Amino acid sequence: MSNVLDFLFGSATAIWFWVTLIFIVIEIETLGLISVWFVFGAFVALVTSIFIPSVLIQAIVFIAVSFLLMLWLRSYAMHRFRNASGRKNNIEELVEMPCVVVSAIPALDLGEVKLQGKIWRSRSDSGTAYHEGDRPKILRIEGNTIIVE
Repeated sequence: MSNVLDFLFGSATAIWFWVTLIFIVIEIETLGLISVWFVFGAFVALVTSIFIPSVLIQAIVFIAVSFLLMLWLRSYAMHRFRNASGRKNNIEELVEMPCVVVSAIPALDLGEVKLQGKIWRSRSDSGTAYHEGDRPKILRIEGNTIIVE
């Protein structure tokens, strides 16, 4: 049993292997390009640990590689993979749908609109007040609030 524990946790290479595995699991669970940089940093630190026994140098390599990848590639990856098809997502498509005010929208407060049979919180972007039955134009959706003209 001692040999198995030494193999799994007894060296810096094994520790970097587990760190890499943990970051892989985190990335699979989040799917948001959050920890992929740390996966690569931990893997490079793992390879470094085979050749250089200093844990300090391995940690520096991990931090440097992770930081540089995040700095150089994150904005590219986010731009590249975000809505690559050019199609609108379901929230963007709602902006073009007609809505009806069901609870008055005061100039500087929240009201309610009905959109596709559902009631949404709404506020006026321009400060215009809307009354029940009005059909304002939807500008955008912020969280669970529809912003109208």
